[in-house]
Amino acid sequence: MKSPLISLTVIALLLSLSGLVGSASLFFSQDSTEVGSISPDCDENIIREMDEGEIPSLQAGIVVGEELVWAKGYGEQPSLDTVFMLGSISKTFTSTAFLQLYEDGTIDLDADVNTYLDFSIRNPSYPSEAITIRQLLSHTSGLVRDYPYGLYWYGNSIVGWLNDYAGSSYSLWPDPHPPLDDMVQGSWMSSSAVWAYEPGTVFSYSNFGYAFLAYLFEQITGQSLPDYVEVNIMAPLGMTDAGYWGADFLGQHAFPHERLANGTICALPVFDAWDFGAGPVRSSVQSLARFLIAHMNEGTCEGFQLLEPETIALMHAPVLSSYGLGWYRYGSGSQGHGGVDIGFMAEMQFRINERGPYGIILLINRASTIASRDNELLSSQAAITNLLFEEAALISNQSTGGTPPTPPLFLIGLLAGTAAISTTVVTAIVLKRRR
Repeated sequence: MKSPLISLTVIALLLSLSGLVGSASLFFSQDSTEVGSISPDCDENIIREMDEGEIPSLQAGIVVGEELVWAKGYGEQPSLDTVFMLGSISKTFTSTAFLQLYEDGTIDLDADVNTYLDFSIRNPSYPSEAITIRQLLSHTSGLVRDYPYGLYWYGNSIVGWLNDYAGSSYSLWPDPHPPLDDMVQGSWMSSSAVWAYEPGTVFSYSNFGYAFLAYLFEQITGQSLPDYVEVNIMAPLGMTDAGYWGADFLGQHAFPHERLANGTICALPVFDAWDFGAGPVRSSVQSLARFLIAHMNEGTCEGFQLLEPETIALMHAPVLSSYGLGWYRYGSGSQGHGGVDIGFMAEMQFRINERGPYGIILLINRASTIASRDNELLSSQAAITNLLFEEAALISNQSTGGTPPTPPLFLIGLLAGTAAISTTVVTAIVLKRRR
């Protein structure tokens, strides 16, 4: 006959484990609309700003230390498995990928990029000046901001929509879309139209430069930047809801929205983009939080070393301005990156106080890139960002000193399970003594 002590303890342990699993699934669930909690005032103010900015859907998250302490989806598509395009936050993934190559000795950040190409890249006005990877990553190469070659970067779904509804007259691309190397080797980089400054002398934000970095990455490694990032950055970080292609997220992708010239806000089709280095990454708030956690904590997230601490410091350090290597240092004391693309806006930032780092993520499925600047939308985005940082600071203060924070659900399950085991042990001993 089995001992009552063993039998009851096993039952209690199973109950404890079920509590742990249940709590963990609640915290990390991808089909819920909220994990953790924030103050009612903050929540109500976010909803109010959504209404004022006419934002269809958004996701927001707060990270403190090494934990996503809160995330919530709002609006028409509130599920936390919904993915949003990140716009220029994609540049932080591009830079991280290049710095992994730097760490393993594959590249020299200050070498002439012609070292890695089978043709020559030069600013025609400064033919003796080398263009380097460090310059491209820090927006100091002298390249112009945007692309003087139309909408190569966007697929036909969005190009056709712009023609039909926004009064554009762009030509559709052949199927399949022309590969990036065809366009780059079609004399893009040799034209004086794409060069604005002497290399290495001026910070001049360049989407075009980051698009070229994607081409350069492929020449160095023999694989596309999206393939590399998904395997070497997203997968080991556990970013299960992140990637480059809309087709990978059928049924869970946020619909982009824009205000047209007539004032109407309308939904656009989900689209792909070929500016791999500059803007097409998409993610949910919970997946992006893992990437942010690594950058907040000297390159580490849940045991995976994304970059070494000294490389993280190199990436985050300003070069000629407030911009490092794919990373902003803002005057408010924040650091990170924002992003805007057709129909989407995003923020990923963190700050550091005496207790450690705390950060915020904001993903919105509306922008003002087609008709005109939408001041109410931009004001609401800024207000929500500030609300999140205020709440994040409060949670950070509570986590070490002050009012103790609410224990995570998994800890509650663990304590309950431990108490159950202790109770059964005592009960079993009493029963044995009564025999």
